[in-house]
Amino acid sequence: MDELDVPGLRRLTGSWEIALQAEGMSRHTLSSYLAGVRAYLDWCEAEAVASPVTDPEAVRRWLVALDKAGRAPKTRHTRLGNVRAFAAWLIHEGELDDDAVLQRVEWPALDQTIPPALTPAQVDALIGTCAGPRFAAVRDAAAVSLLFDAMLRADELLSLGTGDVDLRRRVARVRRGKGGKERIVAFSVKTARRLDKYERARHRHKMAGLGAYWISWSGPLTYAGLYTGLRRRGRAAGIEVHPHMLRAGGAIQWRRKGGSTEGLMKIAGWTDPKMTVRYTLAAETELAVEEAHRLFNLDE
Repeated sequence: MDELDVPGLRRLTGSWEIALQAEGMSRHTLSSYLAGVRAYLDWCEAEAVASPVTDPEAVRRWLVALDKAGRAPKTRHTRLGNVRAFAAWLIHEGELDDDAVLQRVEWPALDQTIPPALTPAQVDALIGTCAGPRFAAVRDAAAVSLLFDAMLRADELLSLGTGDVDLRRRVARVRRGKGGKERIVAFSVKTARRLDKYERARHRHKMAGLGAYWISWSGPLTYAGLYTGLRRRGRAAGIEVHPHMLRAGGAIQWRRKGGSTEGLMKIAGWTDPKMTVRYTLAAETELAVEEAHRLFNLDE
């Protein structure tokens, strides 16, 4: 089978995008996958690479170029994963015979890092900036609270429909989690109160008839709208904020309170235990620091 050149692969990314959409991949994740492959093809075009997905040396040179450009190991790791996923799809569709050459490219070494996360005190400070009766303030307080408690990904939060949140049982149904997996998440009484307040304000909103649970003045709340709102609240509270920091903070808090690893995987929607280990490590590190301070105080 003839190897595909850059123009041919560019055309096929459109078909790959349709396939990923059919698998239920979130728009945010889909954009990341496509961006990674397109960035590689751009580099291949500039370097006159003849066989982008079957030439392991080309992929290695690209990773070196990313390293020299200052890209973090995690970014290089993700980009290699994007290209491998594309090659795997090409094989599945009969466009390539084998991608074994890509399997010989070593993954960039990743340092074991503690994920950036918000503490409960920071979450309270963030919610504190949402005082007042304005719709955006009520909505943002409820969204922040739910992101932290239920450890939702931003896309999962935004995908909630009006029938997916049960305030009496204090659970929500995530119908389109990562990989199209459905799951049930839980939240606290405090979050239920904030969601109840939001739902009452939503009922009076001009966009109340929409099926999306989270709305804005122009329609369903978007990722850009959520991210911008959180950044604005973060500046007001003097805190650097990203939606994932709430998910990470919720996971750490779960472990600090003695929650099980199995329960964390179910609620957060992880299938790879390695992801859970990262947050377990973060919680254990915090507890170790607290223990050290307690022991130091005994000597004072």
